[in-house]
Amino acid sequence: MKLERWHRQLKYEEAGGTVMKRLDKTISLLLAAIAKKLLSRVISIERGKLTSRVALIRKRHKGSEEMDSKYDYIQCDEKHIVTKSEGSSIFTYDILEGNRSCRCPIRCEECNICIHSFSCTCVDYCIRFVICKHIHFIQQKNNLMNSVTEDLQQTQHNPTV
Repeated sequence: MKLERWHRQLKYEEAGGTVMKRLDKTISLLLAAIAKKLLSRVISIERGKLTSRVALIRKRHKGSEEMDSKYDYIQCDEKHIVTKSEGSSIFTYDILEGNRSCRCPIRCEECNICIHSFSCTCVDYCIRFVICKHIHFIQQKNNLMNSVTEDLQQTQHNPTV
């Protein structure tokens, strides 16, 4: 099947639907088609594919940016607790730090974390195994705290007169 499809592609797309009679032109056309196919393969590997999981991670990242006013955050050593008050109900999510040095391809590029960096008790993480908005929220808070401490250290080392 694949060979027949490639023959049809060579004949109609590359050769314009004509019968190739000369061997040198046929070989030239064949080499050009192979080079084109290899180049498109390299481009697709380099570009990467937006999988549904990466799309979900990006969606959760955007959702975490809107959580600031609705959620509270508590940090204890290796554990983070995110709480949400809704009416008379209080929802709590426990986030534990995991392998921060993992370099797997399933990651949020903005937060620079992968799926193994944290674990959460929410349904999104436990069942769908996606970096949930709570993990993104924690990472954004960590990044903010790190930038504030770096700024404080710089001002202590370089006081302005």
